[in-house]
Amino acid sequence: MSEISSTDKFDEIPEEFLCPITLDIMEDPVICEDGYTYEREAIISISNSLSPMTRQPINKRILIPNRALKQSIEKFTSKFPKLLTQESKQVKKITKPDYINMNKEQYDKLSQENLNECYTEFVNVLSEYVMRMNAIDVKRSEVIKILKQRSSEELEKQNAIGAKRNKVIKIIKQRSSEEIERQNVSDDN
Repeated sequence: MSEISSTDKFDEIPEEFLCPITLDIMEDPVICEDGYTYEREAIISISNSLSPMTRQPINKRILIPNRALKQSIEKFTSKFPKLLTQESKQVKKITKPDYINMNKEQYDKLSQENLNECYTEFVNVLSEYVMRMNAIDVKRSEVIKILKQRSSEELEKQNAIGAKRNKVIKIIKQRSSEEIERQNVSDDN
């Protein structure tokens, strides 16, 4: 294995250039249904149809080339041509956390840190959800209050209209009965 020069700066490879499955620099990055980018061969070759990141079902036949990322990777690797050699990939893998080689205490510590991060993120998301639900409840209460107010106003209007209608009907009946009496009186004469 050849020695990697210090100018190659392997520790500064942007994480988004690495496939989450192989941990290698991607040469043919594609976006999958889950929204994550993978090396085409790696995502096609996984044995199941579940996203490696979300564990949700995915269709591995629907892969969109991530051209922007590919251009960024090509630009980056043109500065460091040794990055795409097999030897450099092996060196890069060694610099990544190697869970298999960790002892139980190291793994437990890392797991606890990840668990704490996940818990914190969960609490933040849950808090935001509760705040949004409370805001929705407040808005719902306001809407119900407005609807009740409009309903009572509408009911009052309907009652006023009904009272006027009844008054008009009474006047019409009264006039009709007066007219009938006049007709009877004039018929008698």
